[in-house]
Amino acid sequence: MLYPTELRVLIRLNDVFYHLFLFTSPPQPLSRHGIRRGERGEGIKGEVNYSVLCNVPAIFVLYNLWYMKNIQFPERSLCIAIFACGGIASRTFRKISSFLKQYSFTLAEFWQNTGLQEMVGLQQRQIANIKKFKSQFTPQSFLENLADKKIEVILSVDKNYPKLLKHIDDKPLILFKKGADFDLNKLPIAVVGTRRATGYGRMVTEKIVAELVREQATIVSGFMYGIDSIAHRAALTAGGKTVGILGFGFDHMYPQRQNKFFADMLAQGGMFLTEFPPQTRPQPGNFPLRNRIVAGMCRAVIVAEAAAESGSLITANLALDYGREVFAIPGPITSPYSDGTKSLLKAGANFASCGQDIMQELGYADWIISKNREPEFSDALEKQIWQQLNTQSMNIDDLNTLLKVDLSELSAKLSLMEIRGLLRREGENWLTIV
Repeated sequence: MLYPTELRVLIRLNDVFYHLFLFTSPPQPLSRHGIRRGERGEGIKGEVNYSVLCNVPAIFVLYNLWYMKNIQFPERSLCIAIFACGGIASRTFRKISSFLKQYSFTLAEFWQNTGLQEMVGLQQRQIANIKKFKSQFTPQSFLENLADKKIEVILSVDKNYPKLLKHIDDKPLILFKKGADFDLNKLPIAVVGTRRATGYGRMVTEKIVAELVREQATIVSGFMYGIDSIAHRAALTAGGKTVGILGFGFDHMYPQRQNKFFADMLAQGGMFLTEFPPQTRPQPGNFPLRNRIVAGMCRAVIVAEAAAESGSLITANLALDYGREVFAIPGPITSPYSDGTKSLLKAGANFASCGQDIMQELGYADWIISKNREPEFSDALEKQIWQQLNTQSMNIDDLNTLLKVDLSELSAKLSLMEIRGLLRREGENWLTIV
């Protein structure tokens, strides 16, 4: 733990006084009743030494009171260190905490005693991980290492831990964070879907995310390629807040091509959370665990586009288990990437075709729909082009057939609208930008 400079001086002076009066090795501070304290601030058996207490100046008594108020911090660093060892997740940590509480051991005793680690039921691999960690770091030096990497830690007891996530039974007890600071409880809505997004999936995701961001929603997703990344980008483009939930530690990236977008998202004010310590590599089993965080911290989950076996359906089912609203965006009936959303709708998921559907279902009855808000056009042709492409993406030949204008004029107009940020090209097709 890092103490302020003044408190460091008090700590050393306090130790000197204890040496003078007790002739012992530096002990833990006394409670206000003169009883020694363990690392957790819990009293241990011993005689009350009122003579010592009377001789200690008031400033050192005040320091002891301060110590008792803040005693959780040394244990906090141990909690973080235990999670950081690898192989010890929230379920194992709950088992450790229950054992220590039952038999009146401290976390510090557990940390130092291999025999106690075996008694708790840790596997040899987990015990070896603790030893390896201790050969590289102390709990405090590990926190400093995290700070050097600009990684913050949020424990489930902290005020900035997502409120909704606290109420799920299998919540992660620790989250590692990178990026901007903003309120995670400000209308968090998850947008998930297939990794193989179609032009249609991209278009509807961008439109609905932009509408939700206008109403100050925080967009949460799993930071994979496909719908996840489209949702994150759309939130940033609309000037909103977005959170990427990772299935690995911050020392790694999966897939590697996401590295640039990771840096871009940080630079544009995005946030990343993961329950995995920095050294954790991407593993298939990590991503369903990530999905429970996406579902658990959000008011609602929107599935934008999904095949029948899409992993986004795991997130949707978890959301239902947690009592969250689940929305599915209908897609073309001929597309295999609509099969997952069709099955959700058949099972009773909420239908969503715009931000208004979602906001009203969440209880925002007075929400003013903005989906039909159109940009300013320089002429009638621009408006016609935008209205056609706002419903579906098209190539220039199909658009020319509908509008019946000169092909060269249409091509020039599309290019100008792209420069103005009204349209963008995806392959041979053109799409509107909300």
